[in-house]
Amino acid sequence: MYRKREKGQTFKSIREAATQKMIDAVVERLRAENISEKLCCIELFYQGGLSYFPPPIFLGQEEDRQQLLASNNPDARHSVFAPGLMGESRYLEITDPDTLEICDQLEQEIQSGQKWDTAVGILRDVAAALTRYDWSEILDVTPDFVVFAIDWEMEGDHLAAVLGASASKDQVREWKAKGWL
Repeated sequence: MYRKREKGQTFKSIREAATQKMIDAVVERLRAENISEKLCCIELFYQGGLSYFPPPIFLGQEEDRQQLLASNNPDARHSVFAPGLMGESRYLEITDPDTLEICDQLEQEIQSGQKWDTAVGILRDVAAALTRYDWSEILDVTPDFVVFAIDWEMEGDHLAAVLGASASKDQVREWKAKGWL
């Protein structure tokens, strides 16, 4: 259903509000879950051109990553950033009504203007902010913990660049040296 902008609303104001709401909603959703497992990554999934906001939140558990790395499968190293392939898939959805409302409005703006690159940029901004977030009171995370936004079908072959939008160049180099990228 089409929603007209409110008086004074601009694409920029909708974008800024939605970005902050998504960051806050992910943090609150994770806080509410009381996750006891150590996490190595969080994937924010989207489907380019179809659906961006709000993204499902896939949790990458360190225990699953270690099992992959210890397996005899030589290709397992290439799945350490794919929570859906690491073990039993665990994902969460944003349910906050205010966040869903502004995300619907942002999705409408993106779809009507065909601003696909802008949508990806917004998700990468959210992921980078969440990577830098102080999780110490909410989650147990690995030292190389990263949050990233990805459309596996379109960007699966560019994982280093996707992760590099949130992680430091040194971290990406370390993952490459380990053979994970």
